[in-house]
Amino acid sequence: MNREITVGIVDNDRFVLPSLKASIEELSDDMQVIWTTSDGGQAVSNCLTAATRPKVLLADMSMEGVSGISVCRRIRTRIGKVGILAMTAYSIDRYAEKASMAGAQGIVGKSDEQQIVTAIRTVASGGTWGEGFEIALTAHVRLKNQTSANAVLTDREFEVMDSFAAGMSIQAIAETLNITPETVKKHGQRAMHKLGANSRWQAVAMWLNSQA
Repeated sequence: MNREITVGIVDNDRFVLPSLKASIEELSDDMQVIWTTSDGGQAVSNCLTAATRPKVLLADMSMEGVSGISVCRRIRTRIGKVGILAMTAYSIDRYAEKASMAGAQGIVGKSDEQQIVTAIRTVASGGTWGEGFEIALTAHVRLKNQTSANAVLTDREFEVMDSFAAGMSIQAIAETLNITPETVKKHGQRAMHKLGANSRWQAVAMWLNSQA
């Protein structure tokens, strides 16, 4: 049996990962799930490393810490070689536009396993799933060419700015990222200076504009 479509899965619920892996492989004869993780940062690292790079990443949008949107954007800004299929347990409309802008090739509901398999196959062949999505290379070029902070912020600064943009408090960010509030402030200040902003809120506005 030739399982030529390799798949990586990142899902906030680590207890869902084994069953999702099993379902994908049972419902297809051409797919192999080569890794699963509940850590967004690890998913990004795996996709950027040739030895662990899947043909398609199935990415849960409701991630703690590094958000699903951030996972998509970090990967797509750097490479166009991985197909990204967003996944959500909530309304698809809630995340579709954000997932598209972040470089995903489509979005599916987490409960529809057969649709997930069909969508993975479509994305793996270079297609898109749903309205408003671009092929991987087009999305990569668009994001790479944007004049944004992606190229200058560290991963931790990226996470902190994403969290500020989501309306999270310093304490909440510290708890989510497992760092101290003082460290959150330091990362925020460094990001603010790199963005050329005079305040955290100006930095957030500039950050949001750079990600549009």
